[in-house]
Amino acid sequence: MRWRKFLIGLAVFAVLIASVVALIPCEPRYNGRTLSEWIRDAAPRRSPDPETTRAIEAVRHIGTNGLPWLIKWISATEPPAWKVKLTKANVRLPQWIRLRVLPRLLGINSYNLHRRLALDGFLILGPDATPAVPELLEIIAASPQGRSPASGVLDGFGTATVLPHALSALTNRANPINLRVAAALWVNRATPNIETETIIPLMTQCIRENNPNWAQVAALLLAYRGAEPALVIPYLTNRLSDPMPDTRWSAASALRAYQEAASNAVPALVKALGDSHPIVQQCAADSLYEIDPVALEKAAPAKAQEKEQMLRSFQQERTSNP
Repeated sequence: MRWRKFLIGLAVFAVLIASVVALIPCEPRYNGRTLSEWIRDAAPRRSPDPETTRAIEAVRHIGTNGLPWLIKWISATEPPAWKVKLTKANVRLPQWIRLRVLPRLLGINSYNLHRRLALDGFLILGPDATPAVPELLEIIAASPQGRSPASGVLDGFGTATVLPHALSALTNRANPINLRVAAALWVNRATPNIETETIIPLMTQCIRENNPNWAQVAALLLAYRGAEPALVIPYLTNRLSDPMPDTRWSAASALRAYQEAASNAVPALVKALGDSHPIVQQCAADSLYEIDPVALEKAAPAKAQEKEQMLRSFQQERTSNP
């Protein structure tokens, strides 16, 4: 009796496990092999040998059925910086441990593999993968400051293909602000001369709300267009004292776009001439030369002279090579 109960319980457990497994999505297959297996066979080779051609054809045969998996792989979370540093810091460990064992244990290999599979899969599918554009924009919007390999995928599709989707996401006020900003940045980068009435107000909103993901990016885009000086110049001036060097030098560099209108930023730029980071120093000097060359001459005569020499050399080169 006990054995019968045990077997019945075991059978019920097995059925439950089988049901759970059946609910887990499986990669699409073709000729008995999964999408990732076909992509791995197609991607590493450069020569059009029969095996590579067969793998490429298999991926294309799977087609749009593979898009959910490519999107899942391209949106994989990048491993924390401490994990990457850990693999580089242990220089005393044998190379095979640092380069193979540690990345595998820390999940770094998994991230890199999924990203590579996604990029290769999108490349193979080409125009057939364009239905994924809206979701790729959402992935970019969800990533810090839009830094995602999905951006490279969109670039691979081409401007004509992505632009209608990006404009639709940008102009739809019902969309989350991060999605609209990601679309706006893509539009601005891909077609910098395009004029849309939505971009500048949207970027202005990001700065006013101090959006943690997009405020700095929005300020740089507005500075590139010379727009909203009363809002952007104070914002960039405050960024000159940010703890991150890349934030300081990008702010220092962007201020030059406003030229004399950025005169209120001169004291902060003069202070930035003594910054601990040489790139910040150089960007501050470049901007001061455009905004207030007299202030640069007083604060750093050597840098002012260097800028004058560079300008003369440039003018002479233009004269000799019209």
